[in-house]
Amino acid sequence: MLHWPLSVYLRVQEFFALHTKPKDWTAKKLLQHVETKHIVKENYPAISNFWLSVKGQYIQGAVPGSPDTDEKARFWGDFDSAYAKLGTDPKALPAVVKGPEIRAPNAVGFNPRAADILVDDIIVRRSCKFLLYDSIGRDQDIAYVLDDLDLNTVAQRLRVEETTDKLGPNTTERKVPVCTSELREIFRRWDFFVRHLTFYTNFVTCLEPWSTTGQQHWATYANHLAGKILLNHPGAAVARAGVAQALNAGMYVQAIERFHEMKPSRYLPSAFTNIISSY
Repeated sequence: MLHWPLSVYLRVQEFFALHTKPKDWTAKKLLQHVETKHIVKENYPAISNFWLSVKGQYIQGAVPGSPDTDEKARFWGDFDSAYAKLGTDPKALPAVVKGPEIRAPNAVGFNPRAADILVDDIIVRRSCKFLLYDSIGRDQDIAYVLDDLDLNTVAQRLRVEETTDKLGPNTTERKVPVCTSELREIFRRWDFFVRHLTFYTNFVTCLEPWSTTGQQHWATYANHLAGKILLNHPGAAVARAGVAQALNAGMYVQAIERFHEMKPSRYLPSAFTNIISSY
């Protein structure tokens, strides 16, 4: 399965809900709707995180009904249960997210985008992660295509910039790519994903990104994660020390391998692992 942003899925479903006559189901109209229509966040609390406060205002609402009863009910039910579980645990609430930023022409620094843009960004990131677990929960293997990705940017979690005209000519926007969030989620729990996910480039299977590009950055991240595990699981001290020793010796691949040998998916929190019966 090639997973894709849930925002597109929602907009397509919304299109068919608004256009009930087959004569209106044209590719041109569908594309126009998907490209221009924004998700009404209040209609999708499971994605928007009902506990998430943006400028003091909580997102509320209910998931609308759907004629596609069984499949959509299961899909949204899993999503709701995942977030309901997190919503009762204060430690699992979203960390402060460095969201999309924008710089006006001739301005010195960047400013955060508007709150609705920040929420959209969070929605897309969490939706994509959810689809990874949802696919596995339905026994669908995942093909993750690495073509055209700058894997050094992913390894270093760098923001990328693009020029727009939103605040006038030569406006600059920047953010961490969504694919970076996905790949770091996969890296954190590779001991789980390795059974369900295959990487591809140029239609051919390939090694994981951390095995070929930016090993020092991935190893540093692995050491950071191992330290977080140790805070709550003192029994992992020996394994964590092995990761740190390999990193300090410049043995980056070995540091990554030692981290994954810790089976970090057993320790690190995740919003969606409870939907996977085999997890």
